[in-house]
Amino acid sequence: MIDRLYLKNQSDSWFLKRVELEIFFVNKPFSCQLRVKNTAFKIMIMKYFGVFLFMVLAFGCESVDSENPVVYPSDMQEIYKLMVSLSEAENCSQSADWLFTAYGSKACGGPIGYIAYSKKINQDYFLGLVDRFTKLQSEYNQKTGAVSDCALAIRPTGVTCENGKPKFIYS
Repeated sequence: MIDRLYLKNQSDSWFLKRVELEIFFVNKPFSCQLRVKNTAFKIMIMKYFGVFLFMVLAFGCESVDSENPVVYPSDMQEIYKLMVSLSEAENCSQSADWLFTAYGSKACGGPIGYIAYSKKINQDYFLGLVDRFTKLQSEYNQKTGAVSDCALAIRPTGVTCENGKPKFIYS
């Protein structure tokens, strides 16, 4: 789902000159926020608020089926990139400062792997991203009928540090 849409119109008409709109879609049906960066356009919106509101709701926001939300691979990729960047944000010097968690969802069940993270990062935020990624991947697998290798990801027993990077221990 589109979380943010940025529209910029450079028109010759006087009231649309350099109108910049930002529409933020919230993960709720028919919910969006609007930011306008043009005084003349703000005045026009206030004057014709009802008409403008109807147009934004009718054409600017899509109805979201809360029973079957759309899952986009690009959303999963962005979350995964953020997870990895947070995981790699700290230098690994002491293994006691590191934990790991399962992430992702294979089509036939189980995680796709494990990711190490430092206790020094915002753990609630990081684990929330991991949970969101896992849920999105599970939904995507169900909706697309995805298949996977069904091999179990081996759970590590711990984390050690090598050359400033975390490395899993398997015993």
